[in-house]
This record gives sequence, structure tokens and C-alpha cells, in this order.
Amino acid sequence: MTKVAAGNDHPVGQNAVRIVVAGDRGTGKSSLIVTAATENFPANVPPVLPPTRLPEDFYPERVPITIIDTSSRPEDTNKVAEELKRADAVVLTYACNQPQTLDRLSTFWLPKLRQLEVKVPVIVVGCKLDLRDENQQVSLEQVMSPIMQQFREIETCIECSAYKHIQIPEVFYYAQKAVLHPTGPLFDQETQTLKDQCVRALKRIFILCDHDRDGALSDAELNDFQVKCFNAPLQPSEIVGVKRVVQEKLPEGVNEHGLTLTGFLFLHALFIEKGRLETTWTVLRKFGYNNEIRLADELIPSPTKRTPDQSVELTNEAIEFLKANFDLFDNDGDGALRPRELEELFSTAPASPFSEHPYKDAAEKNAFGGLSLDGFLSQWALMTLLNPASTMENLIYIGYPGDVSSTIRVTRKRRLDRKKQQSERNVFQCFVFGPKKAGKSALLDSFLGRPFSDTYNPTTGERYAVNVVDQPGGPKKTLVMREIPEDGVEKFLRNKEALAACDIAVFVHDSSDESSWRRATELLIEVASHGETTGFEVPCLIVAAKDDLDAFPSAIQHSTRVSQDMGTEAPIPISTKLGDFNNVFRKIVTAAEHPHLSIPETEAGRTRKQYHKILNRSLMFISVGAAVAMVGVAAYRVYSARKNASIPSVLYLIILSLFFLCLIISFNFRPTKSNNCATIRNQQVIKNETKNERKNVDWFVAISKLFKIKGRKIKVGLVNVDEHIHSQLHGLSDVEAVSVAFERVARDRKWKDYFPEWIDEDEKWGKPKCPEIPIPKLEHYEGIDVVLAKVPCGPNGTSDREGIRDVFRLQVNLMVANLVVGKGWMKPDAHRTVYIVFIGDCGPMVEIFRCDDLLMHRGNYWVYRPNIGRLKQIVHMPVGSCQVASGYVETGREIWRKFMLETSSWIPYEKRRLAYVTILHSSEAYVCGAIALARSIRQTNSTKDLVLLADDFITPKSIQGLTAAGWKIKRIQRIRSAFAKKGSYNEWNYSKLRVWQLTEYDKVIFIDADLLVLKNIDSFFVHQQLSAVGNNRVLFNSGLMVVEPSNCMFEYLMQKTSKLESYNGGDQGFLNEIFTWWHRLPWRLNALKCFGGSKGANHEMAEDLYAIHYLGFKPWVCYRDYDCNWEGYERSVFASDSAHEKWWKVYDQMPQKLKSYCGLTKKMDENLKTRRVKAAKANYSDGHWKIVIKDPRQHHLYT
Repeated sequence: MTKVAAGNDHPVGQNAVRIVVAGDRGTGKSSLIVTAATENFPANVPPVLPPTRLPEDFYPERVPITIIDTSSRPEDTNKVAEELKRADAVVLTYACNQPQTLDRLSTFWLPKLRQLEVKVPVIVVGCKLDLRDENQQVSLEQVMSPIMQQFREIETCIECSAYKHIQIPEVFYYAQKAVLHPTGPLFDQETQTLKDQCVRALKRIFILCDHDRDGALSDAELNDFQVKCFNAPLQPSEIVGVKRVVQEKLPEGVNEHGLTLTGFLFLHALFIEKGRLETTWTVLRKFGYNNEIRLADELIPSPTKRTPDQSVELTNEAIEFLKANFDLFDNDGDGALRPRELEELFSTAPASPFSEHPYKDAAEKNAFGGLSLDGFLSQWALMTLLNPASTMENLIYIGYPGDVSSTIRVTRKRRLDRKKQQSERNVFQCFVFGPKKAGKSALLDSFLGRPFSDTYNPTTGERYAVNVVDQPGGPKKTLVMREIPEDGVEKFLRNKEALAACDIAVFVHDSSDESSWRRATELLIEVASHGETTGFEVPCLIVAAKDDLDAFPSAIQHSTRVSQDMGTEAPIPISTKLGDFNNVFRKIVTAAEHPHLSIPETEAGRTRKQYHKILNRSLMFISVGAAVAMVGVAAYRVYSARKNASIPSVLYLIILSLFFLCLIISFNFRPTKSNNCATIRNQQVIKNETKNERKNVDWFVAISKLFKIKGRKIKVGLVNVDEHIHSQLHGLSDVEAVSVAFERVARDRKWKDYFPEWIDEDEKWGKPKCPEIPIPKLEHYEGIDVVLAKVPCGPNGTSDREGIRDVFRLQVNLMVANLVVGKGWMKPDAHRTVYIVFIGDCGPMVEIFRCDDLLMHRGNYWVYRPNIGRLKQIVHMPVGSCQVASGYVETGREIWRKFMLETSSWIPYEKRRLAYVTILHSSEAYVCGAIALARSIRQTNSTKDLVLLADDFITPKSIQGLTAAGWKIKRIQRIRSAFAKKGSYNEWNYSKLRVWQLTEYDKVIFIDADLLVLKNIDSFFVHQQLSAVGNNRVLFNSGLMVVEPSNCMFEYLMQKTSKLESYNGGDQGFLNEIFTWWHRLPWRLNALKCFGGSKGANHEMAEDLYAIHYLGFKPWVCYRDYDCNWEGYERSVFASDSAHEKWWKVYDQMPQKLKSYCGLTKKMDENLKTRRVKAAKANYSDGHWKIVIKDPRQHHLYT
């Protein structure tokens, strides 16, 4: 990195350097120029030299220099000013033997440059060094330092002598260097540090060169970098020398892998400090940066030309790249990018684009200022819509690996969308009009999830809000809302193409104010008239805001009249104050999706259409009359010419002419297209009926571009599909359709047959077996590229209130999985790609087919590209909880190890990121339990990460104790259980769903904080999601679960929280409706402390348990002397002294500082004593109330 080859690594577009020399009369300007050009001191020089050119080989950079001399005469002041404005660099001269000329630099010349706004490097040159009095020798640094502090534009200063040829070439070399390699963009002279924009660019370059992504440049990577930038490799000794220099000054600049980013930046700072700016500039320019340290324009593709009514959107490839980056930089795994994380994501760009208008505050953020995935993608969608070039530039900065022009697409013209009566766009732009104080800003704020504010803050400029809108039964759409202030409407509509970019316009009015309504209708007419005049008509909706207030008199009559007159929908009432939005955003998107509907028609527009209709008919009648006359003349001529011709011939000619006239008339009188909503909807129904004949094969057209099969047909296996689909696929020339024959599972089989409440795990009466689910013989269907299956939804169809438990549905899903995997655990084609297409209203089982593998979902079909390695493990699971699920370690006689190591798409078990997870929310009642849980896991010699999710109710003091116990803390926002009663114990239990956001881990075992681990359970990480211990009926217990984190799964769960009912209002009931197909773990892994029988029975826990789940009163809220669940008839089923003793053994081994988190409060002590008194009065036979309490905590109670 120390070698710099001479060459033409000058700035892009900088083919020459223009240097203007200025200064007072007699300071040696002309002599300096002549001596530099001719290498001879001139005896006589003219007052002003003509432009002087230094050849390109004069300096190593090989860039020609033009030097402009300037006059010192007052009458030439304007000419000098013009030359200075055209300069690339300015040389200001003073005479070393005339101190007053030096003073004039700071009092006249430098202020003059600022006045002229000349923002180029300045070189201060002291001429006539040979004439300075030897008794007046001073330090140049001492003289110039105060001037350079005041005028930062001075790049450097130098003294020379033309007469004695001292430092003459250096003057213009420094001037050229200041242009080609300026200091300003790279280095802050005041702080002596690299500037932020330079650091960002160098960081991007470092990452691009760090091929193995280990955070350091190895010797090989350093050499590749050296060759790319300087066309010459480094010798091994030179690499060692570079790293030694860095390590001596900055130990963290080098590690065992090589030169770190810190060291890389240090080297460049060192080069700049030593004046070797050309080294850093060469590196920057080799990677495409210009003088502003931004990528050169030619590296950023120009957006595709488009008409005004076309928009630009991100492609699926770009969206997937952005999703991956979101996950990568979501360091705390909270499902949002906080400002610090977002800044880190854009740390290789000149700046975060989202910190600038109009993107700043345009998307929804959480309480910590974080952007969710939807908010993040919405910001990108907005930037792509408004400035696609900026999108492509920033994608390059953050490391998009492919052709960046493939990241955007131009949508279809809106006029064509209107003609086809359907928009294909994924991003819609909505213009929001309305009078002042109507509620426009409140509407945008509510769209971004912001609370209502009574304070009125008028919008004075352009404002955008962007968010994702969920459409029932359809894909998400991005809606961009642009607020148009009332004062700006007139100016806005002056542009003929003002409405071209608008997909839908919304008109907001205050429903309690009649004047607001009148103004809103005036704006509606203005906008509608503009659309009719320019041809850019847009669908329009009216929003009646402030519905919490009383409507003005006759509001209904007014709105009905306007709706009928203009052909719009009735106003949509909303109240942002009450949070009642009446699905307004969905309605906006729905209207935008159908651009031929909801288009208002003004009186002037109707008159104009009627006029054109009359004009067209008049022209038609004229043309018909002219045609009849021509026919008559033609007939007469024929008759005259052929008097002997037969009358039938003439009649034949006339009849033929009249026939063509009838065709003309029928064409002119064809029905005109109507905007009547009923007519259009009827036409749409007819059109849809035609489409329904083809819709079952639309999926093939949609994904055919994904297949890269050459020289053969695509083999499609059909599972449970109708015969007409089979025949349709046979009609496709590039498809070979194969129907998969199978035996349907017996109709009398019930879900509980496969998910019994109890099985004989200990095999006292034999090994448990599952009823069979027939699977086709796989060897008959090898080499399938696509599996197409129709998914049954159960006998009762789809339900939003409960999960689907249908055996035939399970059979179809398992058949599809087996067809994809193939026969046997190991196959040579394990790396091949197979696509799955599901058709049906309810989609596939999310327990088997992960949303991470979903490529697209449109209407009633889903397209997957499954990970075969993961699917292989799933198909080897039992068909239900009728058997204990073995981990895939035991499957295939350990062959999985070889398979995992050879399958690049699946991470070997030994290298997977694994963690135990628990959660604390809403109170600190379980802090002690979580500490004991962590201690118990560590006592089993597990080294897996311990992660604790904590909401804001967990105080910093408790966090300190939990951290000391071994937990890594992840802060979360709690989630309310939609069907729980307010104030109930499980009101916020849906917070457990946050576990699926821990995507920095491949798999986690979730454990409730009231469990205690007795034996090492690391081996259970090999089980699949969702594996758990049975609870009752067909359900599992969610106190311990094997979970595979996934952001899309978390989003799916959140979508279902308000729909699926939980039998107990909490997370366990909800998750059982999601994961109806689950895998049974041994009961000893989550042994519930619960007993039947009489109160006096011996409640002893088994000895060979993995973990105990402490139901009832927890050990830390009891005295350590015995289980306080004995003191209550209903609670005694949860009592066990042996389990109680096991928990306190873990407590005894805690450090004293952790024991303090398990203390008793005065209230807890009072409750315990009260229960003991009641037990004594009731004379419970177990006799625990007789035990003398020795628990030392009773003497150190907390308030």
C-alpha cells in the first residue's frame, strides 16, 4: 500500500487544470510563470502574460496545466474577477521583501475570493525569496499559521525565488495537486482526523476487499487491493512492514486475520498527514469516487425513460436484498432498526438518505425511533417513487452485488391500467387535498401510527407519509400519502402533468363544519376539471374527518347530492381522535387498484362529452348523406353507361353499396363506454368468469421465469388436483404433467387419533404406534421439478377463529413434502431445486412449509422453493404426537452428519447458533425464577447462549442481577393478548411471540422462568419446530418449546393474533391454533408439578427428570422449609416437597448478591403466615402447618 504508480488516476472529467495567479503589483507573478514554463529567469516580462500551457508530461499525473496571469491595474478588476471565477485553483503571490503585500492577502485578496464565491484551493506563494533581508528571516509556519486558521481554503503555502530557481516547479505542482488531490474532502485540519464522508467511502472499499468477510484484510486480500489500485503487488516484507507500522501505533489495527478496518483507516490518515493525498485519492478513484466523495455519475445507471403517468418500483430482487440487510443490522433482534442500527446500515454511504427531507419522519417508527421491516421497505419504496437514481446509488453504497439497474422496474401507464380496469402496481401514491383544519395532517399521522394531538400545526410545505396496507386475501400494498396544503393547490395545478403521478386523490373535510365541506367540494371540482382537461383523470374519495363531533345540519343531503352528481362514493366517516378509521386506508388502496372506478365527472366535463358526442354524430350523418349521394351518382352513371344492362345488375350494385353504408352506420352508432359503476362491475364479472377458466395455470406463467431448464420439459407432479387442471397443463407445450396416485387416508380417522392426550412413553405396555397415513411410492415420481397440490381446508372450510385439524389436509401436505424430498435420507440430487405450488383458500401448513421459503403469494395460490435439507428432517418426524419425536441425530443412523456437512444450504448442527430463551414482562415477580433458571442451566455444563427478553417493567437493578446470572438481555415491547380479559394474569402473554424475532439464532429452546433444569438438555436442539411436551387433549404445553426464529413467521403470528381465539386467552391456546401439527418431546423434559389423588398422598417427583415446571405458588414466594402449596385445598395438587427441595439446592449455590433478588417482602410474609393460620384451623392432614419456620429470609424482609 506504500507504492503509488504514476499515471492518469485523476478525477473523472478532470482533463486539464486551470490555475489563476493573482496578487499585488510587483510581487513576481509574471516572472514566476515564465520561469516555471521555460526554466529561465526572464530579463524583461510584459505586464500581463497570455495564457501559458504546461504540457501533460510536466508532472507525473500527466494532466495539462493552463496558467492565467492577471493584471494589477484597477481598470482590470472586473476581468480579474471573471478569471478567478473560472479557476480550478488560485495562486496568491506576495513579495518576501515587501511585508505589506503579505498583509494584503488577509485584508484584500482572500476576502475578495470569498466575496466572489470562489470555492477552490488557494496556494499562497512568497516570491523574491532571494531579496529578503537576511536580518528579517522568520518562520513561514509562524507567519502563515494565523492566516491559515482564519482562511481554511488555503491548501498550502510556499516561498520561492524565480531568479535563483528555488522551488519554482513545486508551486504549480502543489496547485495541481490541490485540484487533483484536494485535502478538504478527506481531512479535517482542525481536528486532525479523517472527515466522516471519507471514512464512509473507505469503509465501503474495505468491505468490498474483505472477500471472506472476517473483518480483516489478509495478506492475499491486501495484495489484491494493491494491484487493483496501484497496478503493482506488495512484496511479503512490505506487507509485514505495513502491518508493523500500524500495530506499533494502533494495536487494534491488526489482528490474527490481518489488517482491520481501524488499521486501514489509520493508514490513510497517516498518508494524508505526511502529505501523500494522492495515495488515498487513487484508492477512492479506482473505486469510482469523484471529488465530492460520491460515486461518479457514470457508475449509476440512468433510470429508464417513462411517461408522466408511469411510476418506478423496487423489484423482488431488490426487496429480498433489503430484507437480508434489515436482518443483518437488526443487532438487538427487536424487529426494528433503531437510529443507531440504521446509521450503521448506511455507514458506507455518504449519509443516510432517510435523514433528509422528504424521507425524514415519513414512515412509522416505534417508541425507540426504530423502523420495522415494513417501515424500512416503505422508505425505500418512497425514495424509488420520487428519485429512482438515488435508490440505485444507495443500493450500490450498501453493497448490492448485481446489476443495480435490475433493482427497479417501470410500471404500466395508468391510462392502460384504466383501460384494463386493474392496476398492476405495488406502490400507490395518494394526493390528500382539503381546507385548513380539516384533518389532513391528522390523517397522515394516524397512517403512521402516531397518537392524536389537539394542537393545530399547519402544514406549510410538501409532506409525505408511507406505510404498508394489508389487503384481505391479497398481497400487501405500499401506500404513499402526499399532503397538498390548501394554499398550494393553485400553484400545484398550474402544471399540466400535476395529476399524472397520482393514483388516487382524497379530499378531507371537517364533518362538523359546513364551510369546510364547501371548500372540499370546490377542491374536488378543481382537481376533477384538471384531470378532464389534461387526460389524467384520477379516482377520488371523500373523507369526513372529526366524526366524533356533531355533523353540520343537512350534511347527509349535501354529501348525497355531490356523490350522485359527480359519480363518487359516499364520504367515509373517520375519527382520528377516537381511533376509528373505518378501514379508510384499505379503501384508498382498493380504489387505486381499480383506476376505472370512482372517477368524478364535473358538469363541464359532461357538457364537453355531450358536445363531442353530438359533433361525432353530426359528422356521421354528413358522411352518410355524402355516401348516399355518391351511391346515387354511381348508380346513375352505371345506368347511363349501360342502358342495355339488365336492371338486376344495377339493383345489385345499389344493394351492395347500401350494405357497406349499414356497416358504417352501425359502427358509428356503437354503444359508448359507460362510467356507471353497476355497468362496469357487470362487465368485470363477465371478464372474471373468462379469467376463471385460466386462473389455475396463471401460477405457471408467473414463475416460469424462475426455471432454468434447457432441452427438456418441466415435469410437474399433480397432487389432489381437478381433472380440468390436468388437461390445461397438458395444453402447455413445455410441461410434462404427472398425476400422483395415492390412497386417501381413512375418512373415519380423527385428529385425536394422531394427537392423543397420553401415550405410553415408558413403553410399559409396548412401543406407541401412530395410525398410518398413506404416502405414494416415491420411486414412481422421481425427477419432478414442480409439485402442484390442491390443499383441502377441512370439512368446515377455513375459519379465522381456530386452527385447522383435518387428517386429509395433513396427508396432502406430507405427500407434497415427501415428493420433494424423494426416497431415502441421502440422495445424490439433494442440492437440486424443486418448486411447490399450492392452490386453495387456506394455503399450506405453516408447520411444514416455512414462510422463509415462500417466493410469492397471489390470490389463492402459494409458490415455494423449499430448503430440501430442512424438509428432509420434517418428513422423518412421526405423523403426530402419537409417538415421541426423535431428533434428526437419531434419524438415518447418524447419516445426517455427512449429509449436513455436504449440504451448503443447511448449517451443520455443531456450527448452528443456538440459545435458551426466557421472557419477563409486566412485572418483576419472576426475576428470581429467571436467575435460578440460568443457574440451573449452567450447572448442567451447557455453554449455549442464554437470552432473556425483558420489557420496560424490568428495572435496571433487576437487569443487573439477571446479567450477573448469565442472561443476555434483549429489550422488547410487550404484546397484548387480544382475547384475554383486561387485568388478567395472561393479558400480555402474547409477548412470548417475540421469541420468533431472535433471528440471530438458528434455533432456540424457549423455557418459562418458573422451570428448573436438572439435566443437560442441549441434545434437544436437534428437534424441529414446533416440538413440545403434551399438555391435555390434542394440545402441547408452551412452557418449553423448540422454536426456529423467523421474521416472516413473527409477522404471520401477529396477523393472526386478532383472529384466532385462544382457549385460555394466553399464548398457549393461541400457539396451539397455529401449530396444530407439532412434535412430542418426552414428558420428563417439562415435568409439570401437578398431582392427582387425595390431599395426603405422597407427591414425590420422579428422579430421572430433565426439568421441573413449578405450577401453583413458586418456590421463591414460599418459605424454604416446605412447599406452601400444601396450605390450600385447591392448591395442594401443585405441592411437592421433593421438587421444592431441588429448587432451593440451586438457590443455595447462588452468590449472595443474586440471593438478594429472591428475598421476601413484608406482604409476601404476611400472606404466608395467614395461610398457615388457615391451614392450622382446618387441621390439614398433611401437617405442614406444624413445621417450625427457619427460613432466614423472614428476618430480612423488603418493603
